[in-house]
Amino acid sequence: MIRSLTRIFFAEWRKLRRPTLLLGTMGAVAFFSVLVSSLLFLLIDSPQGNGDRGVRITREMLALPSGSTQAFTSIGNLLGIIALCVFAAQTAQEYSLGTLRNLLVRQPGRIRLLIGKLASMKAFAVIMTLVGAVISIGLSYILAGSKDVSTTLWFNSDGRIEIAKTLLNVFISILGFGW
Repeated sequence: MIRSLTRIFFAEWRKLRRPTLLLGTMGAVAFFSVLVSSLLFLLIDSPQGNGDRGVRITREMLALPSGSTQAFTSIGNLLGIIALCVFAAQTAQEYSLGTLRNLLVRQPGRIRLLIGKLASMKAFAVIMTLVGAVISIGLSYILAGSKDVSTTLWFNSDGRIEIAKTLLNVFISILGFGW
């Protein structure tokens, strides 16, 4: 059973890592990560606010241990929408071409097939989350220096816990969109 799940996982994984899908998806993740992180720091002194719905995120708030993840938290919903589009497009393509029907008719363990497909899509979501986090936190660290935001608390033990909690929360959000 494990062997067939592994084969199904890697068969689906092969489709997910096609250059057009992989580079397009990671390009969208990178674009939104850069956009939101840049706007958070470039509009730090704006009276209209630099956060969601006009909320003002100050230098003092960004200097806290959770400051490194402020921008990444904001792109969580956008990453979820990207994951939803990728997962829906993959499933719709298989359905419209009749591939999914043929696989389900020929496969004696239909549940295994669906579990393997779901597992590969969730692994893809993990990679999307990690790419978004690295870009967002990295760019926030670079931009913090130019905007006089202290980063001393970002990577101490409390900061690393905040990064881990935010990664988990965003990943759960992306999984919710992908169901």
